[in-house]
Amino acid sequence: MPDNLIEQEKMRAEHILKSYNHMNCNALNISNQDLKYGLDFVQNLQKQADFPFLSANIVDESEKAIFPSHVIVEKNGIKFGIIGTSSTTIKLKDGLKVLDPFPIISKLTKKLGSKVDLIVLLANINYNEENKYLNELEDVDIIVQSGGKKKNHYALTGKDGKPIFVQIGSQGKYAAQLNIDRKFPQLSDRPKLLYQIAQSENQSCLRHIRLILFFL
Repeated sequence: MPDNLIEQEKMRAEHILKSYNHMNCNALNISNQDLKYGLDFVQNLQKQADFPFLSANIVDESEKAIFPSHVIVEKNGIKFGIIGTSSTTIKLKDGLKVLDPFPIISKLTKKLGSKVDLIVLLANINYNEENKYLNELEDVDIIVQSGGKKKNHYALTGKDGKPIFVQIGSQGKYAAQLNIDRKFPQLSDRPKLLYQIAQSENQSCLRHIRLILFFL
């Protein structure tokens, strides 16, 4: 890509980050496309953000974490544990690695289980990885997938102890609104989940982070 276009993409990313700050974003999940201009650029953006950049399984060459694995957000008396992960199929620069997310998620859900009411997993994965996430992550309440190449967007209601699964597409073109019905008897019960998909024109080199969580 020509240098002038790279600079345009970087400037666009900075402007979109400012808009995320203005919208009181609570968490952002990092993946390979976000790192395509280098780790230094993303870490500089992170310093400008009013919210954490998350990744539980992107690490440096010594397998040391680069970003926080999770964040706890409390809204309207409900505590959400938000975890960020990426697919192991991605390729990264700067000597970065992607670890198997499942052992990491298992440890985090045990750690967060007594501290939060709901666990939300932000997963930048391919559509063919969906079943594995649904079948092996029963301690997660809601999985929000970004990065899928399919154009359809859907939600699968959690049954038999499985997570609620929401797919919102790729390239930063979509925003998802998750409405949690607080009428369920106990927080330990699965909430009724409604969702809406709205198209947005926002695109940048932050595309594929995709998951802007607004708990209003």
